[in-house]
Amino acid sequence: MEIISGIVGFFNSPARRRISVILLLAAGIVIAIMVNYPSPVVHDSPRIVVCDNCGYRQQLRVAEKLNCPKCHKGMGCLWKCMICRYEYEHRPPKTKVSYDSVEAFRLAKIDSYRCPNCDSVETFPMTTLNMPEKNPASSK
Repeated sequence: MEIISGIVGFFNSPARRRISVILLLAAGIVIAIMVNYPSPVVHDSPRIVVCDNCGYRQQLRVAEKLNCPKCHKGMGCLWKCMICRYEYEHRPPKTKVSYDSVEAFRLAKIDSYRCPNCDSVETFPMTTLNMPEKNPASSK
């Protein structure tokens, strides 16, 4: 009975009632946001980064700026063209460069994904999941 009388006594004050209602509404809004916008789960396979200078390749889980351990040049993600099967190093465009409009930035971004061999935009990043396995040497 002491607990109930303590709760009733707490809500006798109009200021405490307002604060309680505001806190309950804020908690409800936070819960609604958490339910409607779940945190994204990333099922990303390791990316393959390649040095354009010496051809060194390495697998990484996260995209980070990296220097080649062999020649100390910058490395980029390995991309492959679906049209000509050309593999190349891709680095995203610099965003610090000012563009005239949003459309100009969008077109520059699309152009950065073009295949340097055949100029196609049908390219994709190579990961360990879509990397073709090497055929084992046939034993005769």
